[in-house]
Amino acid sequence: MTLITNKSAEWLTPRPLFDLLNRTYGPFDLDAAATDENHLCPKWFTKERSAVARLWRDRVFINPPYGRELPKWMRTIFEHRNESEILVALIPAKVGTRWWYHYVARASLIRFLVGRVTFGSADNPHGNPAQFDSVVVVYNRYICKPAPNCEWANHDYWDWRTELRGDAPLLR
Repeated sequence: MTLITNKSAEWLTPRPLFDLLNRTYGPFDLDAAATDENHLCPKWFTKERSAVARLWRDRVFINPPYGRELPKWMRTIFEHRNESEILVALIPAKVGTRWWYHYVARASLIRFLVGRVTFGSADNPHGNPAQFDSVVVVYNRYICKPAPNCEWANHDYWDWRTELRGDAPLLR
């Protein structure tokens, strides 16, 4: 087995998956972790225009860097969750970590993606299947909130590839 390696912790969001998320939860106005070359929304933040210090308004999509900085990104996402109408994050399913417990488990909705996502990178744009499972985490201050006396999010398993093929209706 060949391990997939990447010199960067930045993974390109697969366009078909983004398009499905955009139809399901968007349209997104802001890509909160992008570059000038790979942004997927009309507005975007880059390392130079740091997402941490800015307000996240409207409908936000984020696929944060997956390296050692991921816990800091998850804290930032969690802290900004109520500024935007909806905030959707594509992240690795690292359910045994502290950051998962503190920042993800209390989301409005957690959608475990069936099958491994193929991410591209700057040095390999066509990508390879990830060595980890992925989830879509939804923070929404209006809908899909956990019950008031429940500290855990709603969750499901999303066969997103079936929806891409048109075999199933979009889930909301």
